[in-house]
Amino acid sequence: MSDAAGKYSHAEGERTRVTGTAAHGEGTKTQAYGAYSHAEGEQTQALAFGSHSEGKYTHAEGEYTHVEGYDTKASGLYAHSEGIHSSAQGEGSHAEGYNCTTDGNTTYKETKHKVILNSITDQSIVLKYVGDSN
Repeated sequence: MSDAAGKYSHAEGERTRVTGTAAHGEGTKTQAYGAYSHAEGEQTQALAFGSHSEGKYTHAEGEYTHVEGYDTKASGLYAHSEGIHSSAQGEGSHAEGYNCTTDGNTTYKETKHKVILNSITDQSIVLKYVGDSN
């Protein structure tokens, strides 16, 4: 069952909840609570104005934040996080890659090690190491 309570909002999928004005949610257990927010995937959350969250276990809680991947978070204004276990915590910060974290305003960090997602289940993720970046 899905629920869309915001004006012009849309929800589809299993246990998807949307309450923001013009918000959109799709997938399984997704939440789009911010106005103009978008959440898609599995257990994703877009909680602030204009936030966008996609993937699995992703969490966008700052205004205009964008997260994608697996277990990624962004909580500062305009923050962006992508990859696996990455987190951007600060206004304008950007984190991408595997296990990458930024915690200051207008910071950028990218991991050196390149990995690809080999397989994913509810219990584990398997990564394949493919080398270091230049």
